[in-house]
Amino acid sequence: MVLISSIPMTAGAQGNVLEEIVVTAQKRESALQDTPIAMSAFSGDELERAGAVDAFNLSDLIPNLHVGTEGARDAVFITIRGVSQTDRRNAADPTTAFHVDGAYVPRMSGISSYFYDVERLEVLRGPQGTLYGRNSTSGVVNVITNKPNLDNFGYNGELTVGDFGLTSLKGMINAPLSDNVGARVAWVKTDRDGYRDNGPLVTADGDDADELGIRGHLLWDISDNSSLLLSADMYRRTGVGAVGAATGCPTCNRTVGRGANGNLNTTGFRDNADDNLKIEFNHSFGDFDFAYLGSSRQHDRDY
Repeated sequence: MVLISSIPMTAGAQGNVLEEIVVTAQKRESALQDTPIAMSAFSGDELERAGAVDAFNLSDLIPNLHVGTEGARDAVFITIRGVSQTDRRNAADPTTAFHVDGAYVPRMSGISSYFYDVERLEVLRGPQGTLYGRNSTSGVVNVITNKPNLDNFGYNGELTVGDFGLTSLKGMINAPLSDNVGARVAWVKTDRDGYRDNGPLVTADGDDADELGIRGHLLWDISDNSSLLLSADMYRRTGVGAVGAATGCPTCNRTVGRGANGNLNTTGFRDNADDNLKIEFNHSFGDFDFAYLGSSRQHDRDY
């Protein structure tokens, strides 16, 4: 069951016309069909219609792309054209660079939390080191989120209820604070019981979901040529998480796998957090543009 309430940001009916998709894959705006890069681009509305609510759905939408995960640490690994990292630890460098609003995400953990209130998604296939630097051997994923609209107040909300006690609430509020200042806040909250039985002595099932993501933007149009954007987001994921399995080995008289030296019927836990800040300043000098983007990211993993 899905309940949706919204006030549209723009008015007017749209005809059956082919809409031009503008991308920033080359660090500047250009039409998708004029950009000489093997890439796929989707608008936020297209992602919603396709049911792409997290990073794992990208495997169904984009050719030559696969998304894997390491459950307890909430780590996500993106493979493009068969090129992937071999080290599965959080501290390992990826082969696919992941960016949110131009800011690099160095450790691919919790990126499922970024797929809400999205304006556009871009996936560049093949080496992109010239423009994006290291860790882009297989390609780049760019997530561009919606920014404040200074013209209209708006909001929307969506409630999803499903099996295993699933409840998911997503929403957004956009508010112009003055003629040249606006704010936008978006959030997603998901709770779900576990899919996997955690043993007869433990009541909490594994592979559950207990996630919260909040993002805020504050935009100041200083002048016709200058703008300042302040952004902050946070992500929390707790619960039982992935539970390690162990298998008996009759021939070697030992137990193989996690929990080999202890009771298998123990409750797992996961307490992961991400806190991110970003500042972006843009100024046009006419013949050329100046842009500054600085970001700070803190990742904590407890599992």
